[in-house]
Amino acid sequence: CSGCPGASVTWSVASITLISGANVITVTATDNDSNTTNDVLTVTLFTPDIIGHWPLEEAIGTMTADATGKGHTGTLNGSLVAGVAGRVGNAMLFDNVDDYANIPYVADLGITAEITIAAWVKLTALGGYNPLLAKTNGTTEWDWELLLNASNQLVFYADGASPTSRTSTGTITDLNWHHVAATRDGADLVTLYLDGVSIGSGAMGNAFLNRSHPVR
Repeated sequence: CSGCPGASVTWSVASITLISGANVITVTATDNDSNTTNDVLTVTLFTPDIIGHWPLEEAIGTMTADATGKGHTGTLNGSLVAGVAGRVGNAMLFDNVDDYANIPYVADLGITAEITIAAWVKLTALGGYNPLLAKTNGTTEWDWELLLNASNQLVFYADGASPTSRTSTGTITDLNWHHVAATRDGADLVTLYLDGVSIGSGAMGNAFLNRSHPVR
């Protein structure tokens, strides 16, 4: 309310249908003076088909936990900074040179068809190649990868797919927190999302290659 510092509001809705994985919910509040503000909430629904979820909230140490309880623990590499302020809680700052978390290959990481990848990201500068998550040997082979390219577009890439990549029409234009996601459904349609809104889609045929590479 106008002129009420620290005031709180409780609200409810009849129902919200959640899908497996990350669900982005935008909340708009309007006061009696017609002032509006928006916030974005992420609700993650864990179901048996969630393979891994890494919040990257550790403030110290060399490991990052898999919140699904499936034990896909990652080893932290490079000179990344842990314990920085995140979208919610802590986050990790990667230098985009040699910082990464390495999750060793196991059978359930060998996804070859339908897939959903989602992350909260906050760039320190626009432009440049920014890998987000990939199943790769780190040099020449990418079974699949989600990245931001030099034009700040979201790209989903896979060595064995046809075509090998799909690129968004929308872009990230600032250095704020954003929720990004890529999906491939049972009809081989890849859709790219920015803050819960589709910013590009297209067919991507063929099974993903399933080599024994880690997820990074």
